[in-house]
Amino acid sequence: MVEAVVIGAFRKVIGVDILPFKHPLRGEPAFALTILEDGIVKKRIEEASLSKLLKVVKKEKPEVLALDNIFELASNVSKLLRVFNSLPPSTKVVQVTKLADTDIPLEVLANKHGLANGNKLSPLEASEVIAKLAYMGIGSIVSLFEEETRIIVAKCRSLGQGGMSSNRYERNISGLILRATRKVEEALSKHGIDYDLFFKKGSYGLTGSLFIVYAPREKLYGIVKQAKGHDLKILIRPVPKKNIEYIPLRGGKKVALKAARRNYLIVGVDPGIETGLAVLTILGKPLLLASARGISRNQIIERVTNYGVPLVIATDVNPPSLYVKKLASSLNSVLYVPPRDLSIVEKRKIVREFIEREGRGIKVINSHQRDALAAALKAFYAIKEKIERVREELSKAKLNIPLQEVIALVIKGKTVREALEELGKEERKKRRVIQIKGGKEEAYEEELKRKVRIIEELRRRNRILLEELRNKEDEIKKLKITLERELSKREHLRKENALVALEERVRELSKEVASLRKENEELRDKLRSWREVALKVAEGELLCLKVMDVLTPSRLLTFSIRIKEGANIIAVKELTTLNETLMDRLIKSGIKAIIVLTHIAKDIEELLAENMIAVIRVKELKYEDMDGYLLVSRETLDRALRAKTELMELRREARLREQLKEVIYKYRERRVKELSS
Repeated sequence: MVEAVVIGAFRKVIGVDILPFKHPLRGEPAFALTILEDGIVKKRIEEASLSKLLKVVKKEKPEVLALDNIFELASNVSKLLRVFNSLPPSTKVVQVTKLADTDIPLEVLANKHGLANGNKLSPLEASEVIAKLAYMGIGSIVSLFEEETRIIVAKCRSLGQGGMSSNRYERNISGLILRATRKVEEALSKHGIDYDLFFKKGSYGLTGSLFIVYAPREKLYGIVKQAKGHDLKILIRPVPKKNIEYIPLRGGKKVALKAARRNYLIVGVDPGIETGLAVLTILGKPLLLASARGISRNQIIERVTNYGVPLVIATDVNPPSLYVKKLASSLNSVLYVPPRDLSIVEKRKIVREFIEREGRGIKVINSHQRDALAAALKAFYAIKEKIERVREELSKAKLNIPLQEVIALVIKGKTVREALEELGKEERKKRRVIQIKGGKEEAYEEELKRKVRIIEELRRRNRILLEELRNKEDEIKKLKITLERELSKREHLRKENALVALEERVRELSKEVASLRKENEELRDKLRSWREVALKVAEGELLCLKVMDVLTPSRLLTFSIRIKEGANIIAVKELTTLNETLMDRLIKSGIKAIIVLTHIAKDIEELLAENMIAVIRVKELKYEDMDGYLLVSRETLDRALRAKTELMELRREARLREQLKEVIYKYRERRVKELSS
């Protein structure tokens, strides 16, 4: 019979414990589960994979998913973030063994709260104990995400090259992004949620937008929906914390950040999808120059306050952006706005002169850093005269007051005299308070009680640590046994690795065999084709000619093929030059026709025709190009050759008639001269 826990912090809790040898480091984890409702066990599951665990959590929607170690869910933080993103927004993850800054073993907690009898717990029993401890409000909530969310509106497909249709598509996409951005903006504003909006403009409107929302992801459910369509997507991403944070369930406090140094700063900001940030001391010394994509105001505040107290927030544009206004308001800083927008030339000059003068080691990587640094320097130059006046007045007054404190009050609107009087009064008041407190005995008694409480707390922690030490010694013994087992498995694993290597080699050889078979099949196809060609050549249906890239005398003997007795033919790719030697060789070789594949010069064609060598263009024939050989239909070639030969014969006869006429004319002319003389 299971006893109900009387006092409960939550109504429904799921307790989880990892099964032996099922840790995420070994592969897919497996768990034992106990579902607790109003302090009573509703259901137990002896074994569940991680995917089944997530399905159970989504179905049951518990207020708490409790474990004794969150790294039982995943082997590292990045995988842990994915698991947390898969949980319902209302479900918190609690590590019951984390109390304040101390990790206490589960067995110690179980015995302390009467949930175990001292024996070792099975995974199913441990899951029940974990559920009951969380139900009683013991442990710490695991916080992985900041109180911020990113909403990204972007296109789903990249735009390729194209004409009017591409431009039309880009216009449509820009319109979709603009409408989606406005819809998200209206939803956030309607519900009073603080946000910053950055967008990127293109030729036809917006190409993308980024919302930095200052609210946790779960607060946006029902307000903004994540979506992905054919052309547009809206992504909602929670912002992970740098470190895992544990928030005690019972009246504990988060660990406070250490106080920033009392160093007043000038901060230049260039907001956008990529934000530039420059930090100077109030005396103009550079401390930080950086830029980052999608950086929020909270992230800027956290980074800047590590260097000191931001006194002036500076921008390079007038009017300033809402982002900069909100940042200055959050930090209670003075906002510096230049009288007009700083031009690019002016910003380059300010930064270049500063680096040349005293900025050794500063490297400006991009325009965002340049603009932020120019804004900070412009602000410093604007207050530089006041700083010098404060320095002089403080030196004359001979007061032991920090220079930066006086500058801070003057920058915030006080005169130098008012600042010195106010800080002088505060200094005297502090000394008087210390003297008064030093004379009271109650303070000593209170201090004594405080130290007694500290001693008692240390004793309590000591007892817990001794118990933890004993548990660790038992754990060491178990680990030694496990190590021996693992060593015995090592030889077996080595053989398995050799087998895996052989299997991989077999797969590689199989791929090689398949490739060779494919190549063999292609060669078989070629061989069949050549057999068909050889048969047609033997039957006189086809002529097979090797194509010459360049026609030279030495190649004529190699590439010429006899068509029939007394007639030779060759094939060339192109013929653009023909010297006397080559022409001689063509005539002596008995070449009757040249088949040209691409181009032949007109004068060369005429010269060849005069010597009764026909030029036939390949497009006049029925042919096929096969592996560098020209397969020509015998019928079309004979027909073309006859036609070309008849044409050349006619032209030769015409030339001979003209020549004969010329001879007769010259003879008659000569005889006339002879008779007249």
